[in-house]
Amino acid sequence: MRSIVVWLAAALALGAQQKTQSSQTYVYDGTGDRVRAPDVDIRGDSRTEKMQTINGRTVPLEQIEQRVLRSEGPTKVVERIIKRFDPNGNLAGTERVVEEQTKYPDGGSTVRAATYRGDINGNMRQVERSVTETKKSGSTLASQAVIDRPSLNGEFQTAEKRSLVVDTSPDRDVRNEVVYRRDNNGHFYEAVKETSTRQQTGTQSVENTVQYVVGTSGRLELANQTVKTAVKRPDGSESIVVDVYGQQTPGLANAGETPKLSSQQVIDRRVRNGEVDEVVSLRQPSLADPNRLGPPRKISETVCKGKCDQ
Repeated sequence: MRSIVVWLAAALALGAQQKTQSSQTYVYDGTGDRVRAPDVDIRGDSRTEKMQTINGRTVPLEQIEQRVLRSEGPTKVVERIIKRFDPNGNLAGTERVVEEQTKYPDGGSTVRAATYRGDINGNMRQVERSVTETKKSGSTLASQAVIDRPSLNGEFQTAEKRSLVVDTSPDRDVRNEVVYRRDNNGHFYEAVKETSTRQQTGTQSVENTVQYVVGTSGRLELANQTVKTAVKRPDGSESIVVDVYGQQTPGLANAGETPKLSSQQVIDRRVRNGEVDEVVSLRQPSLADPNRLGPPRKISETVCKGKCDQ
């Protein structure tokens, strides 16, 4: 569901400052053994994700390069090339996204995007197009997106509609996101809905996110909920606890069923000598005692260098 905000965040990303960042992550398996995860390297508008093979070679997994094709007054056209590679570092696929963004004096914007995907012969074929209209009124930002994709006969038709409303204040943020999808009869229905409220009190913020999906009844039903509590320390470090509640029956949204605490993530983020060290631990119930969370188990550790504000 978080991908819904990409088409809104793109407007902000186009004006972001150049940044340099590199991060290295290690993950821990069930036996506690540490394995190096893919590294991320950011240089300005280029992002590369890479990993080491079993023979010690460093190969790319994904590369994203962005450049401005045209900038005239309030309108800017940006091209983004996404390359994905197989485990041996060979190019597996290429995607090209062209976005035309127009900003208005009142804070609103229009973003028109076209996505092209390469086939096995290297030819680029358009697979998606979208138009996102964003309007701002006071502290409220509202966006409506229409997404077209090719139908079975190859002609483009509207496949999804997305709605996002964000109300922001100094100590409280409220978000409401809805995805509408086309059914077999050509009608649109609410397929996914997510509401999120973030409350800031001093150095502590609490974010409560609830997601609804279409259940067996054919209506939106509660699927899962997360409660994220973050506390910032005076030295810039941060302690984050994420409680994850899920349905009793995994993968199903059952009417009247209260979500159950299924896991808890404990994130400790510290700043040392210009580096950000983030350790993630996980608490889950055991098979012997499914109604109680077990002790925390470290699952990953990331060291970030450069502009690690995100």
